[in-house]
Amino acid sequence: MKLGKFLREERIKLNLKIEKVAKLCGVSSACLVMIEKGRRFPSISLLIKFSEIFNTPLIFLLNLLADDIKEKDKKIEEEIAKIRLANLFPSLFSQFQPMALNDMLKFLKINYPERFEILYKKAKEKTGENESEEKVIEEYLKREPLIEEKIYKNIYEEYDWGLNELTYPEKLKKIKEVFNFKWKELGVILGKSQRNLYRYLKGEIEIPEKVKERIDEIYGRMFKRIGPILKSQSQNYILKKIEEIGAEDEIKKRIISIYPEMKKYKHLPLRIFFYELSKLESLEEKVEKNMRELKYLVNNKKFSSNQSCVNSFKILPIKNCPVERFKGKRKNRKGKRNEKEEGDEDTDSDFENRYKNYKIISRANLFFENLGLRMGLRGKEVQMAKIYKPKGRKFWYIRIKINGKLRRISTKCEKKKDAEKVLEELLKKQNLQVQTTNHTLYEAIDKFIEEYSKSRKKSWERDIYTARKIKRFFPDMPLNEITPMDIHNWMMARSKTILKNGKRISGRTVNLERAFLHKLFNVAMKTWWWTDRNPVSAVEPLPYQQPSMKVFTPDEIYRICITCEELKIEWFKDFFIFLLQTGFRKGEAIQIRVKDLFFENSKIYVKIIREKSFIHQDYPVFSKVAGKIIIKNYANKNPDDFLFTDGNGRPLNNEILRYWWKRIKEITGIKGRIHDTRHTFATVLRRKGVDPDLVRWLLGQKTLDVTYKYIHLQSKDYEKMLEESGTLLAHFEEENGTFKL
Repeated sequence: MKLGKFLREERIKLNLKIEKVAKLCGVSSACLVMIEKGRRFPSISLLIKFSEIFNTPLIFLLNLLADDIKEKDKKIEEEIAKIRLANLFPSLFSQFQPMALNDMLKFLKINYPERFEILYKKAKEKTGENESEEKVIEEYLKREPLIEEKIYKNIYEEYDWGLNELTYPEKLKKIKEVFNFKWKELGVILGKSQRNLYRYLKGEIEIPEKVKERIDEIYGRMFKRIGPILKSQSQNYILKKIEEIGAEDEIKKRIISIYPEMKKYKHLPLRIFFYELSKLESLEEKVEKNMRELKYLVNNKKFSSNQSCVNSFKILPIKNCPVERFKGKRKNRKGKRNEKEEGDEDTDSDFENRYKNYKIISRANLFFENLGLRMGLRGKEVQMAKIYKPKGRKFWYIRIKINGKLRRISTKCEKKKDAEKVLEELLKKQNLQVQTTNHTLYEAIDKFIEEYSKSRKKSWERDIYTARKIKRFFPDMPLNEITPMDIHNWMMARSKTILKNGKRISGRTVNLERAFLHKLFNVAMKTWWWTDRNPVSAVEPLPYQQPSMKVFTPDEIYRICITCEELKIEWFKDFFIFLLQTGFRKGEAIQIRVKDLFFENSKIYVKIIREKSFIHQDYPVFSKVAGKIIIKNYANKNPDDFLFTDGNGRPLNNEILRYWWKRIKEITGIKGRIHDTRHTFATVLRRKGVDPDLVRWLLGQKTLDVTYKYIHLQSKDYEKMLEESGTLLAHFEEENGTFKL
């Protein structure tokens, strides 16, 4: 019925009579009527003709036909399965293969056993049958549609997105979920703070009309343009599948051919690329917007000879402006025009901006000529004396370095021009010598690592690795010559790096390297006075999807322990359970030595310096299981020996742990990281009612904001905690029919 209904709707849309379609297909009108009513199924050859007449992809019509048949016609089912197999392996089979389905599968099994094995595993997961390999794959191809079929099905089928039914808070949540925005990012798009968005969702304040219009605009365009692609089982599933089959670049290429302005976004992930696409306006939308909003057209504007456009129209958007505002001003404008020279007739906004920039440059030239300097030394002068205006202050200030001492002087000027004149007079009176040293990027990187990273960060070795990657892209150029465009080009080139495992580098890694450069420029600007600006601050970080945090279940912990016993790595089992019982980081537990342990009042304490917070702790091991593990590994070791070692007595390191953890995950099928033991520790303690501040101290963190990122509770956990602590009415006493505190 689905295929027949679709064919009938398409025929009506094109204003085609049933006799005309029947003639084009070479069948009778009665046959076509039966197909539209679902009483008869078309052959594959007839389906190809339908595809040509209605300009619809054949793969979509095949999907509709497969849904209608469902074991009613085995011959057509086999034809559909053959086409699906040919689409899976286009280099091996043509789309309309004369071979039988069993012969195709045998050919694949003999010549390409690896591909056959992958297809069999996937088919067995979906069908769950225990028959022969060919039979399982055959049933899978008949039942399961291809990802291409799902995408086309979502594109061509109509769907109500609830544009007029959903409330504005629900639309706001939907926009955030689809594009995986943070509330802060969504606030920037809507022009509102994160706090206001929270209040909109809770209904504490009413959403302004402008924000409602913006939400409707984004929501309407979003689901009009990309809604059909995101309508399948889940949005993330479809987007991930598109990336897995390698269709991401092809989709972007086709969209860019229609919208060339999307070329600058082709490096972005598919989710963000679709969001940028949803913001584009079609030609009809632009015309409607201009006709609705713009009130006046000023014709026959003349441009000077150095302008690129001549006799162009200038559109003046003027809203709710009274006519009296312009009375008496035309004469003044005419008088001013007569006083100007011919070359100054251009009143275009671009030309005005260019003229203002010229005035600024000429003023700067004059300022530095009085000091006996050239324009090339202007950036170096700013290193020594800088004009700035603090937030909330009325006057402009000068920050100047005289005889090695940093001083701040108020100019008592409200305008920047006047402050520049004060700085000029001050430099003339002091007769200061301008610094001519020009520090380079490599010099700044080496100094930053030696003086800042090694003294303040335990992860300074990563900074050395980051510096090596940055030096491969940037030459040893002066700091003042690095522009935001250079930073942007570096981030784009770095984001396209392919790692050894064949995957593209994540946006988070690029953002960490950007943070290194950002901090370097801040230190060079504020502490060393090597530059007057930070070009990294003008370039936003790349968007990326944060990895999901995991809490190990008792069943998963049991399976991990059993697997360790089977692999005969008891030391890994002890190390894993120790992390679960103490909440230590992997690196912290590796560095524990025998001399760091001490016993007091039958309790075990560990002297430890936390990796990130640098907090010194005498950590009490309150878990009996963790205490037994310490005593087991403590025996027969010298004070300087490490507490945890592998089966051969070697100290543990990240490579050893990474290798065995990967083996365990392959055997058990468990996903996650060793670091998730820390999340499990925090979550279990909070479930048992432990105070969050105590959890923070046990994790070795400074603030509760970080601690709450490690606690992952569900609604059932909150209900249980509420039952254990008592209801709200338990704190009241009833007296004379009323409740009294």
